[in-house]
Amino acid sequence: MTPPTSPAEETLKQLQHLAAALKAPRITQAAARLADHARDASGAELRIRATGLPARKTLEDFDRQPAVRSQITALASPPGSTSRV
Repeated sequence: MTPPTSPAEETLKQLQHLAAALKAPRITQAAARLADHARDASGAELRIRATGLPARKTLEDFDRQPAVRSQITALASPPGSTSRV
């Protein structure tokens, strides 16, 4: 007797079957990468919530130190950009 499969396992089997029918193995590989990324993102969100901090803050919320705001903006922007506040 085989144990029942989860909905995720059923979806994976169906995806593998359809990718094989289309002769497109990269679809299965891409789906695996996306699933790993989704699990990582979900885990990070759970860890942030578990800290018990009152609210998530962004760089836009950082206004207590106007003297260093331009430095923070420069550090947050991609290399080579010339963002000014």
